[in-house]
Amino acid sequence: MTDTKGRGDETDEEELQDTKKNNLVKHLICCHTPEDVEPAIKFAQEQGGKYPKRRPIITGFTIKFPKDNVSTLADSKHISSAEVDGVVSIQ
Repeated sequence: MTDTKGRGDETDEEELQDTKKNNLVKHLICCHTPEDVEPAIKFAQEQGGKYPKRRPIITGFTIKFPKDNVSTLADSKHISSAEVDGVVSIQ
């Protein structure tokens, strides 16, 4: 099983420092099925992602990538969508 320590919103000091130092941005990754989550996490980590955290409310996870990193997450058959995680507003 892929290391997804810190499930939920817990963020430790090491992660915070690394996020600031390396200009990491959180991405929300949605998978086709619950069985796709583990292979998708592995694929995202192979693409340079760090600190994966499963999200029980969706079939997916969040993971951080360098801000300037252009990822090929859409190339994975396990991933249905990937976007920068952030506040959504209407108007």
